Amino acid sequence: MGAICGVLLLLVPWLVMEGFRWLPDAGVLLVPALFGAALGAVAAPALAWGLLRHVALGRALAHTALGTLLGGGLGWALARNPWLPGLRAVIVGGLVGFVLAGVRLRFTAGPARGPSPTDRAD
Repeated sequence: MGAICGVLLLLVPWLVMEGFRWLPDAGVLLVPALFGAALGAVAAPALAWGLLRHVALGRALAHTALGTLLGGGLGWALARNPWLPGLRAVIVGGLVGFVLAGVRLRFTAGPARGPSPTDRAD
């Protein structure tokens, strides 16, 4: 999911600004894909074990990916501010969106369906 979010956070603004006149090479898209995958490989398990143990996996993936995309998009919109310029704003925005989506999901989602590990079949 991190690789997909990384590519979308580069590709969507690129297409908005440039259109389909000039599409990026696959090598250009490989960098955000690898960075997003590496970041997601560390952050997703930490958030899942820390906050989202009782949330269904698909729901956790969908909500945190959407939070990452919204946060990264907000980072693109604010990328011209002097305190956090450029690509750092997108990365920080994506991470903040990811964490906020996880926190929100922790307090609003009910438990995952299925038997509890403490249920006994008598």
